[in-house]
Amino acid sequence: MPPEVFRRCLEQVAADDNVDAMVPAACTAEPSKPLALSVVTQAEGVRLLHGASGTIPAYAYPGSAARALAHAARYGACRDRVPGQIPVVADLRPGDARALIDGFLGHSPAGGWLTPALTADLLACYGIAQVSTEPVASEDAALTAAAQLGGLVVLKADVPVPRY
Repeated sequence: MPPEVFRRCLEQVAADDNVDAMVPAACTAEPSKPLALSVVTQAEGVRLLHGASGTIPAYAYPGSAARALAHAARYGACRDRVPGQIPVVADLRPGDARALIDGFLGHSPAGGWLTPALTADLLACYGIAQVSTEPVASEDAALTAAAQLGGLVVLKADVPVPRY
């Protein structure tokens, strides 16, 4: 296709309000829409072409150009978002959480793993819900608990952590 025909095609596409961006496989025009150019004859990598409309990145493969343009569009959408407000979350208990951790570290100054019960208490201080749990000590108790809980269950071992 002659360059002037290709240019007119790009200009018509760029003038369409339903088109947000273009990835032409070659380009002699400089349309007003965001553009990532693919120059199939160039080596892999990105080079910058400078023109009257600004700098246009040129990629060796159309897929690379399309991916780069998609990343730029997502970034632009993020930047255009109106900043929200920090949500106010009721019933948080950071003081209780601090007391729980301070109590644990008072008994274990070197740190360590919280027991499942303390972990549940800590998460509850921040309103983080957990699934129902049922501690058991035998296979029979596990089967009974599974039947009471209903549906699928997960087994988790709770054993003391050795201190060295």
